[in-house]
Amino acid sequence: MIKINDNEFKHWLDRYKYADRFPEKTLEDYQEKCGKFLDSYNSILKNKLYLFGESYQLADIALFPFIRQCAYIDYNWFENNFKNLNGWLNKIKSSSLFLSIMNKYDIWNKEGKGEIVKFKRL
Repeated sequence: MIKINDNEFKHWLDRYKYADRFPEKTLEDYQEKCGKFLDSYNSILKNKLYLFGESYQLADIALFPFIRQCAYIDYNWFENNFKNLNGWLNKIKSSSLFLSIMNKYDIWNKEGKGEIVKFKRL
């Protein structure tokens, strides 16, 4: 699953995310290609909290950043078409593991002083 994600899904995700750089197809074509992978993940999650059971495993953590990127391109499309996967994404985004590694740090300005910049967490 990780190998397919990192090679095949990532290929289409890059084209979907940066469709203007890949004019061979339309944004919708790339969205459809990604949708096939998302649909398979969504189906796996029909009766499970995570891809391989009731707790997250290596595959969940490995796929998560890519699915998160894909979801944010058109969140309404993602949320409306992949309910189980959206629930999975939200569970991981609110997990203590994710929150512990997604700390926001001060951004260093030209004068060498840290400035706190607030970012909206998606």
